[in-house]
Amino acid sequence: MVTHALLAALRARTYAEQVLEPAAFPVDQRLRAEVLRPGRALTAREAAQSEGWQPVEPGWRWGPVWSTAWFRLRGEVREGLDPGQTWLRFCSGTEALLWRDGAPTHGLDENRRRIPIDPVGAPGDAVELLIEADCNRPLGATTFFFDEAEVRRRWAEPNPGRFEGAGLCRRDPVAWRLLHAFLFVADLVEDLGDGTARGDALQAALEHVRTLVDPREPGVGAAAALDHLTGVLANGATDDAGRCFAVGHAHLDTAWLWTTAQTRRKALRTFSTALRTIEDSGSFHFLCSQPQQYAWLEEDSPQLFERVRAAVDAGRWEPLGAMWIEPDANMPSGESLCRQLEQGTRYMESRFGVSGRQRLLYLPDTFGFCASLPQLARLAGLDTFITNKLWWSETTTFPHTTFTWRGLDGSEILAHLTPGQDYNATVHPVELRRGERITAERETAGVDDWLLPYGFGDGGGGPTPEQAWRAELAADAEGLPRVDTRGTAAFCEHLHAEVAAARDAGRELPVHEGELYLELHRGTWTSQASLKQLNAFLEARLRGSEVIAALTGDEDRAATCERVQRTLLLNQFHDILPGSGTREVVEEAVDAYIEALIELDRGWKKDATRPTEVVFNPSTRAQVLCFGEEPLAGLGLTLRTGGSRAVAAGELDDLTLVTDHFRATFDEAGRVRSLVTAAGRELAIDGRPIAALRLHDDRPRRWEAWDIDPEDHARFAELDGPCTKIEPLTGGPGLVFERRLATGTVIKITWRASADGRGLGASIHCTPWKEERKLLRMAFPVAVRADHWKASIPFGFLERPLTLDTPSERARFEVPIQRWMDLSGDDAGLAVLNDSKYGASGAGDTLGLSLLRATRFPDPAADSSLPLSFRIELVPHDGPAPLAEITARAEALPWSGDPARIDVDSARRAGPFELVQVAGGGAAFVSSLRLIDGGLRLRIWEGVGAPVDVSASFPAPVRAARAVDLRGAADPRLAVELKDGRPHLRLAPFQVATLDVELDR
Repeated sequence: MVTHALLAALRARTYAEQVLEPAAFPVDQRLRAEVLRPGRALTAREAAQSEGWQPVEPGWRWGPVWSTAWFRLRGEVREGLDPGQTWLRFCSGTEALLWRDGAPTHGLDENRRRIPIDPVGAPGDAVELLIEADCNRPLGATTFFFDEAEVRRRWAEPNPGRFEGAGLCRRDPVAWRLLHAFLFVADLVEDLGDGTARGDALQAALEHVRTLVDPREPGVGAAAALDHLTGVLANGATDDAGRCFAVGHAHLDTAWLWTTAQTRRKALRTFSTALRTIEDSGSFHFLCSQPQQYAWLEEDSPQLFERVRAAVDAGRWEPLGAMWIEPDANMPSGESLCRQLEQGTRYMESRFGVSGRQRLLYLPDTFGFCASLPQLARLAGLDTFITNKLWWSETTTFPHTTFTWRGLDGSEILAHLTPGQDYNATVHPVELRRGERITAERETAGVDDWLLPYGFGDGGGGPTPEQAWRAELAADAEGLPRVDTRGTAAFCEHLHAEVAAARDAGRELPVHEGELYLELHRGTWTSQASLKQLNAFLEARLRGSEVIAALTGDEDRAATCERVQRTLLLNQFHDILPGSGTREVVEEAVDAYIEALIELDRGWKKDATRPTEVVFNPSTRAQVLCFGEEPLAGLGLTLRTGGSRAVAAGELDDLTLVTDHFRATFDEAGRVRSLVTAAGRELAIDGRPIAALRLHDDRPRRWEAWDIDPEDHARFAELDGPCTKIEPLTGGPGLVFERRLATGTVIKITWRASADGRGLGASIHCTPWKEERKLLRMAFPVAVRADHWKASIPFGFLERPLTLDTPSERARFEVPIQRWMDLSGDDAGLAVLNDSKYGASGAGDTLGLSLLRATRFPDPAADSSLPLSFRIELVPHDGPAPLAEITARAEALPWSGDPARIDVDSARRAGPFELVQVAGGGAAFVSSLRLIDGGLRLRIWEGVGAPVDVSASFPAPVRAARAVDLRGAADPRLAVELKDGRPHLRLAPFQVATLDVELDR
C-alpha cells in the first residue's frame, strides 16, 4: 500500500528536480576539451607542456581500464559567474583529479560531477584547467551484483570511460541549500510515515515552500523558503533523543580491487577533496586513519601533506585509528599486531604532535577481531575501539552498540559498534533514525551517544558538500537524534563521560568477553594460500632475523629488519592478506613478500670455503633439530659441520612408522588409519582415518573469495581411493603418497616423524590447483570424549565448544586459528600444528583444517598458477594437552627450515640468550627480541593461561631493565627486579610484557 507520506515525498522530489535543482546552478558555460594519452606516467607540469593534445566532444569513449587520460579544459570567464561561487562541471565516466599550479586540488567521480574551483578570474579572462583521469570507478574496474546493468555492460567493454562534457557553473548558495534541505525534509517525511504530527507539519512546510518560490524565478523566493523550511525542521529534538556524532570519513582500502599504486592516486583525490570541504563548511570534521597512506602522501605530494598538517593543527582533520593500516585482526601474529600499533601510533605523533596522539582503535571494515586485541590496544595507550563490520553477521545480531570488550587476559576497552550500520553513510534521515532506534533498543546503561562516519568510501572519495549540509540540518530536529559535528575526538570524550556518569549512577555497560566473531567472510582464512604462507614465513623469518641481529649486535641487519617490517605490515591489510583482492593485488603482494624475504637474507653469506653452516632454533624452548643431535637451546645458534643432516626419527615397517612416542599406520589413501600413543592409547576411530582429505563444492551465494557457505562446508567427497603412487621416503624413514585428481592436479603427501620422534609431520605438495570452485580440507577424527577443543590465536588460545546446539555455535562452523589446534579427553588427545593455515573447525569428535580454495572472483585464477606446499604436524599425547610443548613446536613450524644465512664468524660472536621459567604453572614465550635505541627490546607472553615467574639471561649482564608499553612508556602493570644481572618478573595468564634492556658490555 502506498502511504500518503510516500506520495508527499515523491511530489517533493519531482518539484526539486524540476524547479530547485536548475535554480541551484543557474549559469553553466561550456568549456572546450582536449585529451592527451601519453602512454606513460606524467606529472601535471609534464602533461601541461606536452604536445599531442586532441579535441574531444561529449560522448567520447576511452580506455582500457587502469589507463590514464589528461584533459585540458579551455574557455573564458563570462558574465554571470560569481567569483566566490564558481564550480566546475566535469565527468570522464571515471575517477579524476583536478590539478592547479602543479598541486592536486579536488577529486571528481560519479558522486562528484560538480566541484568548487574558485577563483578562475574576471569576466573576459582565459581559463585553462588540467584534469588527470584514471579509467576506473571508485570501486576499481570491477562490477558487482548491485550495479546497474548498463554499468556492468560498459565496464566489460574495451573503452568503458565516457567523457560527458565540461563547463563552468555559478552556484546560487541559497538555492543550493534550499534544494538539499527540501530533499532532506522529503526523506524524513517518508521515513516518519503516516499518522504523525511531526510528519504532517513537515509535509505542510514542503507545500508552503512551493507558495514562496516562483518556478519561473526560483531564486527570488529561495531565501524566504529556506528560512521557513529550516525553521520548521530545526524545532528542537525531543528530550529523549540521543546524540549522534556525524563525522566526515573516506574509507580508502589500501588495496582491494586496485593495487597500492592506485591507492596512492586515490589518496590524492580523496585528501584534496576533504580539504576543500573543510574550507567550505565551518563545522565539518574529517576522520582519516591508516598512517601508511599519510606516508605515501608525504612522498607523492609534500604540498598537499602540509595542507593536511595545517588542517590537523586547526582541529578539523582527525588523524586517528592507531594501526599502520587497517589490518586483518585474526591472521597476523600477536607480534605483527603489536607492530601495527607501534608503527601507527609512532608515525601519527611524529608527524602531527599532540594532535596525533592516539586513543582510538578504528577498524570499521575488518572481518572480525581476536580476543587478544583489547590488551594490545590498552598497551598502545588506547581506550576506545570502534567498528561497524559486525552488522554484516548473517546468523545472529550482535546485541550491543556501546559495551565493554574484555579480552583474553582480562583487559577491557570501551567499544562501540556504529549503529547507523554503515561507515560510508550519507546522512539521510533513514540512517539517522535507524541508528537512533538501534541504540535505544540495545543500550542498558542509558548511554545514547553514537558515531556516524559518513562519506563515500571503500574506494575513497569521501563526503560531499551535500552530506555536510545535511549533517548541519539535522543538528536539532524533532524526529531525529541530535546531530553533533564536532568530530570523533569529541565523540570519544563525550562517550567516556556518559559511561562514567552511568557508572556513578550504578548502571554498568554490558560486557562482551572474548573474540568478536563475524558470522561471514569465513573463506578469507583460506583464499589465496600463497599469501597466507608468505605472510607466515615472513613473520617467522623477521622474528628470527631480529633475534640473530640482537645476539650478534648487527645494527645493519636490524635496520634491514625495520625496513622489511613495513612490507609485512602493509600486506596484512584486510583485503590483501585475506585474499579478497584482484589478481593484480595478489601478484603485487606476492612479489613484495618474496623481495622482503630476499632482503632479509641479503648480506648474510655462508662461508663457501668451509663445510660449516649456522643453525638457528626459532622456538623459545630447546628443540632437537636433527635426529641424533642434542637439543639446541631456545632461540639458540650453533655451528654444524658436514652439511645438513635433517634425518627423521623412527623406523618404517611397510605402512607403519614407529617412534618412541607413537605408532602410526597408514592406509593406501595416505590417511592415518591407526595412531597409538606411547601409553598404548588408540586415537583413530575404526573406519574413520585421521588426516583424510575432503573435497567440497565451494559456491558461496554472494561474496565468492570472502565466504564459505555452511551447506558447502557440510557436504564433501572424501578422497578415500588408493593413491596412484606409494613409496618409501628416500633418505630416512617415511612414506610418500601421491594421487592425481580428475583435473590433473597432483597431491603428494610426505609423512615422516620429527627429529625428536614426538611429532608426525606431513609435507603436502600440490601442483597448480586446477580445481574450480572446490574447497580442500583435511579432517582429523579423534577417539576421545570431550566437550571442547582448543585452538591458538595471537598471544594465546581459545577453548571452543564441539557442539552445534545454538545459532551462535552453528554460525561458527569455520573459525580463525593460528598455528595449532587440539582435541583431548582426560587420558589422551591429538594436537594438529600447521605452518600457514588459518581456517579450522571442531565439531563432535572431529577437527578440520581448510587447505585450499579455488574461487573465481575477484581473482579468476586464485591459487591456480603456482605449485603450493605446506606442512602440518600431528602430536599425539597421553593425558591432557601439553600446551607449552605444543606452542613451542608451533613457533618453529613456519620457519622455512633453511639454515640461517649468516657468516660463521658472526655466529661465533653471538652471545647466549635464555628465557627461564622460575616458578608457576604458566609458560612464557618470546614474541620478539631486537636491537632498538642502543639496547635490546624483549617482548614475551604467557601462553597456557596460568601465572608464571620468569627471568631472562642476555649476552652480557643487564645494567637496567624496565617494563614498557607499545609506545615505549612505562608499563605500570609489571614490576621488574634485577637479580644477578638478570631481570625477573611475573606474568599473569596470557599477559604480554615488553622489556627495554641495557646491557653492561
